[in-house]
Amino acid sequence: MKLEKRSYEKGKPVFQQGDHGDCAFLVESGEVGIYKNVDGEQLHLGSLKSGEIFGEMAVIDGGDRMASAVAIEDCVLAVLPKSVFDAKLAGSDPFVRAILTIFMNNIRNAHKAYIRKPRSVPDYIRLLDLFTANMREYINLIEVSEFTTEMAEALARMEKAGKDLSQMALLHQDRRQSVMRHQTDTQGLPGPEVFGLKG
Repeated sequence: MKLEKRSYEKGKPVFQQGDHGDCAFLVESGEVGIYKNVDGEQLHLGSLKSGEIFGEMAVIDGGDRMASAVAIEDCVLAVLPKSVFDAKLAGSDPFVRAILTIFMNNIRNAHKAYIRKPRSVPDYIRLLDLFTANMREYINLIEVSEFTTEMAEALARMEKAGKDLSQMALLHQDRRQSVMRHQTDTQGLPGPEVFGLKG
């Protein structure tokens, strides 16, 4: 099968974060940088050189591009269309397809967690509040025989400390801007998912 080739000059975008993905790319020559926009800051996640593939996740699972790709130097890329991936996956073992789906979901969840990494004192306090609230919810939903009275009292002290810290943080001017705007805000993620907990 003859693949389409595309040339990109240094500094030109291959695709943007959030774009719909209808193909992946194989670097034939040159170098491509992968960048993620996190609260207005462009983070360089890595570079890809000859023989390396990128952009495959959005093609396989149908999601949007999780990051942007930019030519770091003049490069030639071979285009791997979605139809190639679909044909290969259709002929694979259902178990392999299921494992691949789980793998892709885990990577996307890791990216979401990274985006929501706390960046200020108030953010860390809010995560502490979320952690204690999640633990309290877990204990209330499930009988935890190992959870003693002393542990319950310690958790109550943690919850009180979180509230005290929240009040103190109102007077604290952190040089880094908070990314979590209020007590329960994790930018769209439910509290349990921030910590990798799912019911």
